[in-house]
Amino acid sequence: MGFSNDALPYVGQVPGGGNKWVIGGFTGHGMPRIFLAAKALVEQLLAKERGEREEWPRWFPRGFIVRKERERKIFDMSYLSKSPL
Repeated sequence: MGFSNDALPYVGQVPGGGNKWVIGGFTGHGMPRIFLAAKALVEQLLAKERGEREEWPRWFPRGFIVRKERERKIFDMSYLSKSPL
């Protein structure tokens, strides 16, 4: 299983990653979500290939989209030091 620090999957182009795209981190809940997430991602890829800017579908959860502000949180492990254990 793939996990993310905010329990939401990562879908989209990796910021500053050139042609790197990601779809993962569904925290064990990928089966009901992955098919439509893949459809939305493919729409983004095809638009980029045509040199167009495609908006994410209205039905697609905005929290899943890879963004700079989420990227900064990926490697932030400061929450581990706040553990009561």
